[in-house]
Amino acid sequence: MMNTFGQRLKSLRREAGYSQSDLSDRIGISVQSISKWENDNTMPDISQIVPLASVLGVSTDWLLGVGMNEDIDLQEMAQHSSTIYHTHSLNSYAGNAYLIVYELERDFLKKYPLNYAVRIEGAKNLLAFIKKSKEGFFSIPEKQLEDLVISGIKMIRPVTTQDNDPSRQIEGRLLLIRFLDLDGEWDEAEAVASELPESHEIKDGALLQIASDRRDFERAEKLSRDIAVARAGEYVEALYDRARKISIWGDVRKTEAIRAWEDMEFAAKDMIRMFGQDTRILLRTVRRYLVEAIACKSGDYLSICDVESALRCVEEATDAAISAFTTAKERGYRGDEYEKFKKAAQWIPILCYSKVIPDSDNVLSREPRYKACLLRLEALK
Repeated sequence: MMNTFGQRLKSLRREAGYSQSDLSDRIGISVQSISKWENDNTMPDISQIVPLASVLGVSTDWLLGVGMNEDIDLQEMAQHSSTIYHTHSLNSYAGNAYLIVYELERDFLKKYPLNYAVRIEGAKNLLAFIKKSKEGFFSIPEKQLEDLVISGIKMIRPVTTQDNDPSRQIEGRLLLIRFLDLDGEWDEAEAVASELPESHEIKDGALLQIASDRRDFERAEKLSRDIAVARAGEYVEALYDRARKISIWGDVRKTEAIRAWEDMEFAAKDMIRMFGQDTRILLRTVRRYLVEAIACKSGDYLSICDVESALRCVEEATDAAISAFTTAKERGYRGDEYEKFKKAAQWIPILCYSKVIPDSDNVLSREPRYKACLLRLEALK
């Protein structure tokens, strides 16, 4: 991703929370000069580069773009992140993988502030770290939590104001709302939410009506199907919310929660039956909905010490993943969703206990049947 000096300067200034006037005051230069630099009309004098970089908290090389190779640095960061996820804990404060990867992405953005995709991933990792704390796996000191939330807001806000990619803007706004909620900025969160586009019921419904009026039945059928898939997904997600709300009541309602997870599981299977001919939808539904329902059900079984039922869940989730993977392979599918599914599938046994147990060496993971499922998933090619 190429970017100019002016673009880097503007992004760094905004991320630091400075107006052009603030920055001009700090380095002793006119606001007009700052504006000209950011519009790439002129460049700063060499004597102004050091104080400018110091105020913005970056090196002079990063500010000037000297020796920068974004694609190589991005690839190296991705490899480093993968190693961290496989060697560090997600459920403990010390050495938390989400936090370490977030810090890598934060440092990457000091060098490449216009990489909005990395901003989104960094914000997601920071939220995942905070979420683990909220779920009780560890505690974050109050002052540090406040600082992390503010850092998250600063990281994601440029996506909502500067990125020209509409889909990333939407995702950026959703993430910003999450951080604003954590910061108690309810009014601003509602203002950001008001900027989101209308849901598919409005936009796709209008397009469907136009296609029908034009007698473009092929497009009308596709739009109808897209709406049905979206609504089916929303239904399954609503069932997840319902089951989760029941589950958090504790052991007293675990039997009821397990039935609620089964409702979600049945709905996911029904979605596969109706739309699974599309391999992309098949893989996404198995990964996002079916496996999630079974894994959460396993967690609730474990919380009431029913290891046998939890093992059946591990085997059921493994069977579902391998079946979907085999079907996709037979259809010749080799898209990005396929590769994501293959990587995610190998985490399925871990998901079946990590909802309730932070320790990887536990009563479930020590079972031979559990280990057999791990080996089956690791064999996927």
